Amino acid sequence: MVICIDTTPKAKPQSSKQTADSMLAAGSEGYIKKVDLSKLATHEDPYHVHKTLGILSLLHFFYRYLCVLPTTGNLGFSGSTFDCVAITMHLALSSTSLIFHVIKSRKLKFPMIMWNEYRLHAIVFTLRCWSVFVVAFALQRSSAFSQFSTTLIGRFSIYGIVMAHHVLADLITKWYGTPGITSVRVAKSAKTGKVKYEVVKKFYSFYQFLAVASHISPNARLMDLGFNTLIAIQSSAFLMTLYRKNIITFRTHGVIYTMCLLLSTGYIARAMCSSGLFHGAFLISAALAVFAARISFRLDKYLLWGAFVMLTHSPVLKFFHREALALSPLATLMIDFKAPLSLGVFGLDMGSLSLAVMMGGVMFSLLNARLNGTATSSTASGDTSSANYPLRALMLLAGIRNTGNGNNATGVSHEKPSCRHPKRSVSEIMAATPS
Repeated sequence: MVICIDTTPKAKPQSSKQTADSMLAAGSEGYIKKVDLSKLATHEDPYHVHKTLGILSLLHFFYRYLCVLPTTGNLGFSGSTFDCVAITMHLALSSTSLIFHVIKSRKLKFPMIMWNEYRLHAIVFTLRCWSVFVVAFALQRSSAFSQFSTTLIGRFSIYGIVMAHHVLADLITKWYGTPGITSVRVAKSAKTGKVKYEVVKKFYSFYQFLAVASHISPNARLMDLGFNTLIAIQSSAFLMTLYRKNIITFRTHGVIYTMCLLLSTGYIARAMCSSGLFHGAFLISAALAVFAARISFRLDKYLLWGAFVMLTHSPVLKFFHREALALSPLATLMIDFKAPLSLGVFGLDMGSLSLAVMMGGVMFSLLNARLNGTATSSTASGDTSSANYPLRALMLLAGIRNTGNGNNATGVSHEKPSCRHPKRSVSEIMAATPS
């Protein structure tokens, strides 16, 4: 399948990344850019097993988040045969990625290209999600096991199951990682040396802590929470593949991945607050404390999560409830308030709609700032036209690379130079990199 974007073929592009304004100004003098989706079909998957699992998993995400969540207020996992097959399908998707060739170690100049350590981590953390689902399934089926899980020994048993996957991830880093380089994908400015989008990257890091907290905290929707973090793991791997195939841009990867994390974060907060606003706020605050202690003082993560289990154990929570009541009458409202699982209007859950509106607002703000920056550059060069604003917005969201040969008012591009190699594509770099 080939999608053709913009005008005619014989123009020589100015650079690998021009502004949307210059591409639109090119008019009929641009050239055809092809986004060839057939690149996703490779000889390494001759029977299309991985791709079939990928398509089914993508449809499953759409089903859970766009059909089930807005109408029921949860992700709908009840331990049915369909639920068990669906979650196992996601595990199979990650496992079958082993058939593909990836680079041996991370390339710092190209942080969006998947490498072996990252792929193995993705498989382990997908297995963690599956294991949490299995634990939740057992809790639902056995009343004795369910009662045991609420005791401190039971809480630490679940903690041990979850942390076993992190031990395996640490071993993978020891065996396949590069000393001094973590698998956190960051890009630094060539001028300042500072991490780009530092606030966004900190949110990415905090999300990982919040995901672990949701897995080791008792919750009636634990099966949902086991599945919920899969959208972050598998959307990242899929977007990295699309980026490596030159189908999407770095910006598109960031926007879509951030939206997936916001969606998952919103559901975690919603599920945690289902037992009371104070209860949910306490769990999230405890996860934030673990995050701060880990990144600020580099304390051992296993000890920190052990302390989290102790701190969020039911008797401890009740103690903090009593202390909160003594400190402020407003705490009574927080403790008694129950976050409704479904507050429907015309069959749609308003909490989910609110989350969608919030996500849309964040994305609009980022996009508006981006376009305002482009408009400022255009104004400085003498181009004050705003008629192309909607089309520029669609092009930026779609990740269309602006490689037309049209000139703006000054005849030069006002974009920052691309971080990619000027003469070699990502695919060529991958092909030339020894495994």
